[in-house]
Amino acid sequence: FEAETQGSDHGTVLKTTNIKRFKVTNIQTERIKLMREVRRIYRKFIMSGKEFYINDKKLDPSDPMVYDIPFDDGNGQIYKSEVLNTQEWNNLPYIDKDGNEKRNGWMRYSSYVLPSSDDQLAKDKGWSVENGGGSIIRHDREIMWHQHLGIYVKNSALARFRFEIEFSSEMDNEWGLAYTKIKVDPNQRTIDKISPIIKSDATRARNKWEARN
Repeated sequence: FEAETQGSDHGTVLKTTNIKRFKVTNIQTERIKLMREVRRIYRKFIMSGKEFYINDKKLDPSDPMVYDIPFDDGNGQIYKSEVLNTQEWNNLPYIDKDGNEKRNGWMRYSSYVLPSSDDQLAKDKGWSVENGGGSIIRHDREIMWHQHLGIYVKNSALARFRFEIEFSSEMDNEWGLAYTKIKVDPNQRTIDKISPIIKSDATRARNKWEARN
């Protein structure tokens, strides 16, 4: 641990060896996929100055909102998303681990329309229907992404609509965070809070898409 972290007294090192049931035909493809996901999942940490390495390669952050990190095509063209909406709550009610209701929960919502581009660039960057929707983040770590939370139906007119929801650990029960911390199932109170906002922004994004086309 000390060797990998250059003598740090805290941090996390993951070492994976001798995987017996890892059945893939091309390990390089899986390595690239792992690096891509770490760059996205931990982007908030990397942007704040934390360093992530895989096989001694330092990772740059990857922003699916294409806002905090605009895309530079290398030919003088910068692609950056348009902000649709931002909202933040600091006094949300929640039920703590002892069953008591408190009112200091925190949550932030931001929505975007991805940049206009030609079809090939959009395909290369994954600006697609499949990757559209929301990124759910807890304490700077992404829990899930390309989610619609049952609030709207994905279609081609929403291919460039994306939103980001961040919440604090106090809101774990409200968001139905699984103990593995890789899945959420928000309760009705939370859905009622965010649903009208997301629906409205999805409509605006759809109108912008139709106007572009």
